[in-house]
Amino acid sequence: MLNVNCVLDWVPKNGGYRLWKFDPYSRDPLPSPSLQSGAWNSIRTGHELIPLGGHILDWVPENGSYRLWKFDPSSRDPLPDPLLQYGAWSSIRTGHKLIPLGGHILDWVPENGGYRLWKFDPYSSDPLPGSPIQSGTWGSIRTGHVLVPLEGHLLDWVPENGGYRLWKFDPYSSDPLPGSPIQSGTWSSVRTGHVLIS
Repeated sequence: MLNVNCVLDWVPKNGGYRLWKFDPYSRDPLPSPSLQSGAWNSIRTGHELIPLGGHILDWVPENGSYRLWKFDPSSRDPLPDPLLQYGAWSSIRTGHKLIPLGGHILDWVPENGGYRLWKFDPYSSDPLPGSPIQSGTWGSIRTGHVLVPLEGHLLDWVPENGGYRLWKFDPYSSDPLPGSPIQSGTWSSVRTGHVLIS
């Protein structure tokens, strides 16, 4: 496998993709030519691609189906066969948000603030095996919030008013966002219409 940082450029409508090498020292951080390009027949609109270290989780919220791929930038297709895992979750469907946090996945339901924290295991029969390691309900992290993972932290942002809180992520606490936020405030220029990408 190539030891490079990559950016996957994917068009859900037609399945087209390009894999770019990320180069922060180039005039263009995604310099031409792309490393790979092509089109997937089965990864289209309605799917979500979730990066998990050296893996990509392809999840369809509408029916709970998932496929787990080993990410390989040196292959002709960055998601080469064979699949590592596939199946369908009955309890992780539309209305849920899956947020990668290191070796964990946060399954969050904005409508009611419910969350479950799962240990990610690419070598199990299910990438989220067994029972969640934490679960609960947040009273103040609900619909209208956006959660952005940031290396050991979780940014809780409200686009409508620019409010934010930065939480320390702790998978071993009784709440994955324990105690009080380590920072909070309001941005005047980062609001609705913006998208934050870690």
